[in-house]
Amino acid sequence: MVSASDRLHRPFRLIMQLRSPVVLTDFAPSLDGVLYSVLEAHLPNADYTERLAHLDTLLTLHNEGVYHASSMRFGVSAAYENGRDLSRTVSVAKYVRSDSMARHKLKSEFYAPFGKRAASPYPAVQTAGGPYKNRLTERDAFAAPFVVFEGHGEGPRIHDLLSHYLMGIGYDADNANAGAIGDIELVPLDSDISLVLPDGQANRCLPVAMAQALDATGLNTHNRLCPPYYQGEKVPVIAPERVRIITNTEAMSA
Repeated sequence: MVSASDRLHRPFRLIMQLRSPVVLTDFAPSLDGVLYSVLEAHLPNADYTERLAHLDTLLTLHNEGVYHASSMRFGVSAAYENGRDLSRTVSVAKYVRSDSMARHKLKSEFYAPFGKRAASPYPAVQTAGGPYKNRLTERDAFAAPFVVFEGHGEGPRIHDLLSHYLMGIGYDADNANAGAIGDIELVPLDSDISLVLPDGQANRCLPVAMAQALDATGLNTHNRLCPPYYQGEKVPVIAPERVRIITNTEAMSA
């Protein structure tokens, strides 16, 4: 039986302007995970089963238990003006995050120099361990002009929800303005590539048996298959590379 909601499901791509670098964890964000976080704001009094039921109306759910929702790709641009190369690609920097600075964490015994200063200067701050290591965490932060997700579902509704609620993507998006998002553009597609790209590469984490059935290639690892991705059992999957790119020309084509 095909529901009215299913008949509205179509393949689409979302192009999101990136205003600050994205901090990644072990995997790139996936569209279903991003959309679930938006539903936490949209349906604040609902539990996770109610949010997943709502997600089912927005995204097509495969019978293997994964949504037709891709992992994120970074967008790169090729541009020339007056003979100058204005192309932009992915650049990497360090993102340093401090934990919450409660009063008891700022006591002088944690930061005061060791011993009394004599003729020689104080020893250098130890960064491999001790208070510095405990208080500051370093991660890679990736900057690009835009990011891209593919999906199969109700693109216009998803676009409206993300445009209204989404502040950013990736680690610390809600706390430190990492991965801040600007304008979001919806591009209809001719075919669904949310699970597997035309070159056979997995476009999201897929159960191993499903990936084999789809002839999808990728990394053998373990991950959860369904949001919320911060809970649940990790299972063997075929996953895309953590950092992938798509050109601006390719992103705008159907």
